[in-house]
Amino acid sequence: MSKKAKTLSDQQFDELLQSVGNDSHDALRDYAILSFSFKAGLRACEIARIAWRDVTDAAGGIGTLTNGEYHFTVPAHVAKKGHARTIPMHPGLRAVLEALAEREGKPLVGNVIKGRYSSQVSPNTLQRYIGRLYLRHGLAGCSSHSGRRTLITKAVRIANQEGCSIFDVQSIAGHKYIDTTERYVELSDNVGAPCPKSTCASSPGALSSTSKRSGSRCFNARTNRFTEL
Repeated sequence: MSKKAKTLSDQQFDELLQSVGNDSHDALRDYAILSFSFKAGLRACEIARIAWRDVTDAAGGIGTLTNGEYHFTVPAHVAKKGHARTIPMHPGLRAVLEALAEREGKPLVGNVIKGRYSSQVSPNTLQRYIGRLYLRHGLAGCSSHSGRRTLITKAVRIANQEGCSIFDVQSIAGHKYIDTTERYVELSDNVGAPCPKSTCASSPGALSSTSKRSGSRCFNARTNRFTEL
């Protein structure tokens, strides 16, 4: 990432979804693309390759339930450089996939994301499409990595307060090296300035607010549990 893709605030992401809903030729598919990016941190190549069998359980339900939490697997043949991983399934992503599966007749095979006139879309085509999607909705400096950077930044900032660490975030991101994960993190606006009590990450109130707003979840390898981020 020589030039880092810009991250989005929660408000910007919500506005993007609203805008996509108003003018996309396939809003539900685009919701799924953006949710895979922002709520699961998938790369464009992984979004293009992920199949229904990767996001469903044995009965065809969306997500696999473990310890009361839903998750899905990015298998080695889908993941970049073959780094398979398990990712917590955000409720928003699960809801979109349920709606998409219902529309498609609850498929058990085939790619989740289809092209406009084909049963699949190439990673390069999807990468360009996501970039155009941002530009069409007035978001400059964004790319297919914007959702991934946004998720990783949020997760790293509050991981310690939720019983997780940057190593858990590294696992979800599918990075082999921790310094790769570190390069994805956006600097805080508070860098170089005193951290007010009301906004400090160590403030329980601030943490609770952030947790409820983002809704992302972190996997804690020590407890084998998913923790809301």
